[in-house]
Amino acid sequence: MPKKEYSQRRLSPALEELLENRKNFDYTDTTAEPLRAVEGITTHALTIAPILTNGDITGAVAFMATDDTELCTDKQSMLAKAAAMFLGKQIEE
Repeated sequence: MPKKEYSQRRLSPALEELLENRKNFDYTDTTAEPLRAVEGITTHALTIAPILTNGDITGAVAFMATDDTELCTDKQSMLAKAAAMFLGKQIEE
């Protein structure tokens, strides 16, 4: 799905709650409920890391699944967290 499709939609309530609690999310178990990060989009998030700037939430880095059975890998999780930390520091400057 093109980036434009995501950018013109609202965040899901589940993602908003996750970000408000400043928590990371990794979809590593198919028995768990997948997190739909964007309203109206059927793909689920593999990993989500909040971008924090001076203690405030300014966004998130998310990897989205390409199919319903895809799970988050350790590399994806670490990359999302590193990207979120990098972006947070860049925004602070």
